[in-house]
Parts: sequence; structure tokens; C-alpha cells
Amino acid sequence: MTCNICRMRIRTALPVLALLTLSLSAGPAAAAPHAGPRMTVQVWLERAAGKLWVSKRTVPRTPAVAATAVRLLLAGPNAAERAAGVRTAIPAGTRLRGISLRNGTATVDVSSAFAAGAPRGQIRTRLAELVYTATQFATVQRVRIEVAGSAVTSIAGTPVPQPAERRDFLRRLPAILVNRPAIGVHVPATVTVAGTADVFEGALTVRVINERGRLLARRRITASCGTGCRGRYSVAIPYTVIRRQPGTIVILDSGGRVAHPHVVRVPVRLSAS
Repeated sequence: MTCNICRMRIRTALPVLALLTLSLSAGPAAAAPHAGPRMTVQVWLERAAGKLWVSKRTVPRTPAVAATAVRLLLAGPNAAERAAGVRTAIPAGTRLRGISLRNGTATVDVSSAFAAGAPRGQIRTRLAELVYTATQFATVQRVRIEVAGSAVTSIAGTPVPQPAERRDFLRRLPAILVNRPAIGVHVPATVTVAGTADVFEGALTVRVINERGRLLARRRITASCGTGCRGRYSVAIPYTVIRRQPGTIVILDSGGRVAHPHVVRVPVRLSAS
């Protein structure tokens, strides 16, 4: 009798043990891959002719926002950005050794790979990428750059401003800078296109193009400033496609005597209406 009761208890316990083992091995099944607070930071890279290109990354929230942004910068462009011609002037193998903030100045210490020799223009772009990425936060106005723990005043003969500010690299900004949409993203049927521009009279044209190159929508807009000053622009453009497909947002200047000297193309994914 006793043995029969033992066997019954064991058989009854087995499903419970199996369920417990499955739960433990599976871990927190309710936790999504991106559970928890998130934050979006800018990563300033290079796209054409040594000009800056602003990308965005959404990552788990952390108090070390500046260090996170710099590390994302050092990781370089993603696959969609590389396919669209985005690259980085920062040498491969560059690591962030440390970052500290005092009185609005971020001291960014990077590994010795950052100081690799290159043409002057490429080094200026390298510095601009780092400075623009680090100074996106309200608490950071300038950057003191250290290489392997020591402040540098030049790299391969190219002067390094110490501390460096965004205004030191204004020539690295393109005539038309696009903040939204990001390369490769799925855009809604009414897409918001926004950024800054310094073009003749601030005159811009924004187009939505489908995968076959057909014009779906177009808007003429004016930036808040132009002809020698950088102004903001933003426009919401509805378009219609019957299925999801690759597309392109085209932003170009529409003023002046020269027809469209500045053209920016942002490959995206269009949404069906």
C-alpha cells in the first residue's frame, strides 16, 4: 500500500516539476526583447564629400547618455546607412576609454587609433563627428579630446581645437541636413520630413518617390532662414501606395539660378494606404 501511495505521489509531482523546469529554463518569458524605458540619441556620421549626416539610435535608457552616444558613434553606420553611402571618418578600432563632464565641457578620452594619420579634411570630419555627437545634450557645450589619456593639439599636422565646439566645424554641415526620416525606416502614409538648410532664400522642394521612380507627392516649402544662414524646415506630406514597398524621400533646393545644386535622397520603406 505504502509503495503504491509513493508511486502515486511521484506521478502527481512530475507535471509540476516539468512546469517548474520549463519556467526556469525559459527565463522571464513576459519580458520583451526591448522591455523597459528607451531613449533615442543622435549619431553624427559622414555621407558625402566630407559632410556630416545625422543618424538616430534607440537604445535602453541609461544615465550615461553621452558615453552611450559616443560608443554608438564608434560602432559606425548600420547596414541600411552603409548601402546609402553613409560612412565614418573615425578610424576602425577606436574605443572610448572614458568620458567626464565639468562645467559644460565633456572630456572624451579615446584610444590611440583615433589619432591615425589621414588627409586634413578627413581628420576635420573625424573631429566633427565626435564633437557633434557629444554636444547633442544640453549639459555639453564643448569637448576636450584626449587620446590615450593625453590632450591632443594636432593629429597628423591638423590642429585640434581644445576645447572644441560645434561652431568650429560649421563647414562640415551640408547645405541640406535631414533630421527626419531616418534612412531605412518604415514611414507612415503621411510622412514628416524635417531638418535644417542653408540654401538660396530657404526655398526647398520635398518629393516622395516610389520604388519605380514615380512621383507620388511633392511640396514646396521655405526654411526659416536662408542665403547665408541656416534655418529649420518641416513638412508633413501624404502619399498613396497600394502595398508596402521601397521608396525615396528627395529634398532639394528650388531657388537660385542653378537648378537644384543640392539634392539629398533618403531611402525609406513606404506604407500602404
